[in-house]
Amino acid sequence: MKKRITALLLVLVLGLLLALPAAASQGVNTYGLVDDGADLLTEEQEAKLTVYLKSLGERLDISLVVVTVDSLGSKSPKSYADTYYDTYGFLPDGALFLVVSCLVNIVLDLVFVAGFHMDVAGAALATIIAMYCSWLFSIFYIRKQYPELEFTFLPHKMNRAMLAAIIRIGLPLGLNSSFYCVGHIMMQSLINLQGSVFIAACSVSSKVTGIANVAITSLSSAATTFSGQNLGAENYRYLRKGGVQIPLVSGAITCAAGIAVTVFCRPILGLFTQDADVLAFAVRYIRIVLPFTWTYAVFNGIISFVNGMGEVRFPTIVNILMLWAVRIPVGCLIAFCFDGGYVMACIPVSFVFGMLCMLSFFGTKRWKEIGRLARTQQEQAGQTGPA
Repeated sequence: MKKRITALLLVLVLGLLLALPAAASQGVNTYGLVDDGADLLTEEQEAKLTVYLKSLGERLDISLVVVTVDSLGSKSPKSYADTYYDTYGFLPDGALFLVVSCLVNIVLDLVFVAGFHMDVAGAALATIIAMYCSWLFSIFYIRKQYPELEFTFLPHKMNRAMLAAIIRIGLPLGLNSSFYCVGHIMMQSLINLQGSVFIAACSVSSKVTGIANVAITSLSSAATTFSGQNLGAENYRYLRKGGVQIPLVSGAITCAAGIAVTVFCRPILGLFTQDADVLAFAVRYIRIVLPFTWTYAVFNGIISFVNGMGEVRFPTIVNILMLWAVRIPVGCLIAFCFDGGYVMACIPVSFVFGMLCMLSFFGTKRWKEIGRLARTQQEQAGQTGPA
């Protein structure tokens, strides 16, 4: 019992410590914001659009945000929007639609799974219906609360230019996401080959590793916004500092949390399972993966920062290679040629590969040019400063 209390206290302390980076990025709570991460707008266009969004948002009492990105990484558009919304703490109307969706999902899960015994198919159907209910509710809400928007259920006519732009940008993103999905399905199949005990161990250990990885999400989101805004403002000194400091801080926090969780992993895992076999595999998973997760934090911090600068091709290639050229082949090699019980070792190998690849960005012409501009600004600031 004492071990369980100690583990629970450790989880709570880590949660409070790791919440600090996330809390630092909260509180935008603005009526209008333009986050032009893809650098599609000129400074004048961005300023005019921001003024318009703030004016309209204040009249309607809602947050109006325009975000442009070159890549969503491995996330779907909905997942990216949800993360962005939660990270920056906008006004609460969006959360209302999420609550509606969750309530519908819970009720339909009970009806389809418990009532009609539809199992996984019932849960999937409940989620789909809940998403459509949220969409319909949002339209009814907007039409009733803000009739001046003249929001329609369906567009009156198709804007061919806009459709072409959506396809041009969305199709590559969709294909990119498909690569990730197929790759992760293959990785899951390797895990499934090891049996139900191993699957349960991976499920339990993933919950524990999430405790140490909170800083990765918050600081990566901050990195994308930070780089995009400072590049747009041509503040190259801050851009150069942030490009180095954000990944380092993310890696340091994740490393410290990872070491703490690894040391106390057995009592923490005991909060989730008491099965000896599951516990043994879960401890092995933690001890193999978690000490190297700091490399993923550094990798993700750099890749998010680079995406915010509008550099998409290089990070996308690294992401694909990381999964298809490293993680999957190494996982297959371990599973079929050695001991499948150590298949999780392919994860830290891919983390280290991804980090080394993204560190090479600091040797590219683009980064050297940013360094040159930063030094120029530093010299100019020194010349205009106090004597």
